[in-house]
Amino acid sequence: MIQHWDNSQKTLIAFTLISSIIFYYITVQIPPELPLLYLDNFKFEPFVSFFKYITYLGESGPYFVFGLFFIYKKDKLYAWIAGLGLTVMLVSNVLKEFFYERRPYFYLVEKGYLDNFHIIEDLHLGNNSFPSGHTLSAFAIFVFIILSKRKPLVWNFLLLLLAFCVAVSRVYIGHHFMQDVCAGAIIGTLLGILFDGIRNQTTKNLARI
Repeated sequence: MIQHWDNSQKTLIAFTLISSIIFYYITVQIPPELPLLYLDNFKFEPFVSFFKYITYLGESGPYFVFGLFFIYKKDKLYAWIAGLGLTVMLVSNVLKEFFYERRPYFYLVEKGYLDNFHIIEDLHLGNNSFPSGHTLSAFAIFVFIILSKRKPLVWNFLLLLLAFCVAVSRVYIGHHFMQDVCAGAIIGTLLGILFDGIRNQTTKNLARI
């Protein structure tokens, strides 16, 4: 699966998986409110505007629509992006229903933190916190794009940085715990790798026909 990756791609993917696993392990060892309350100290401009809008890069629906819109192109990468966008929505919803974890809002209320918590936008309610769908989507899509074609290291790094910013934004805004986004990053990265492997093998099989 990884034979067609160059060294920079291998390094970035390895770094993403290892760092996400380490952060997940750390966050499950500490009180879940600590990352939320720490980032709450930085809710001022330009951080508020940046994270408020960067979080939309984790919406999987637009990637599905984007891929469909350009599906007529000779480069079938757009079709794969559409398929991945749809897969992300399905996987995210299934996992959320399976784990059925409460959103940070309820924890903040129970612990008495909500009154002093800086709310950027309405906090999400419900029991669909784990894993973070936005983070899962961002890492799946951007990792897939990183692996799909060889690009200068700086471009791959920027794509990965955007994915990490989406992850931080979900905690910064107060919609997720840190372990939610770490799990989303791990699952999303693995999903991006899986889709790249399927795309690469499918391309080889079609070339033989």
